[in-house]
Amino acid sequence: MKEQNGSLWRRLAAFFLDALLVLIIVGSTGIGAMMVLHSPSHFSLQAQPSFAAIVGLHFVFIYLLVYHVFCEYIVGQTLGMLLVSLEVRVGKKEQPTFVQALVRNIYLLPIFSIVPIIWFADLIYYLFNGKRLLEHLTQSRTVELWNR
Repeated sequence: MKEQNGSLWRRLAAFFLDALLVLIIVGSTGIGAMMVLHSPSHFSLQAQPSFAAIVGLHFVFIYLLVYHVFCEYIVGQTLGMLLVSLEVRVGKKEQPTFVQALVRNIYLLPIFSIVPIIWFADLIYYLFNGKRLLEHLTQSRTVELWNR
């Protein structure tokens, strides 16, 4: 079986499936709401709903980061990646280390002034090289498990 880098469309599909899963978990369990309600700035959040939305979005990105890092570190793929037949590899068949998984997914850090720059650099690098810049930095790759 020939190993092929994961296509942009499969990667996007996996990301959106994972984001949907995290949103369902966060929304159905009320974890994000509990953290916001018990924060010291709760009263200022009530006065400024747009600020509350930003805080909630930060929590979603933090959950996405934790989810991606631990799934890639423990099993080499997220649920979304499993559904679209993608896997993270380092070397021939090794899974990434914790640090590699963290760096691969650093674009999910909720520092919104930096995130668009990382996304843009990652996309441009992918379009020219067939792999993400953060994959290059961690010497990892996302591969298709089989071609459909």
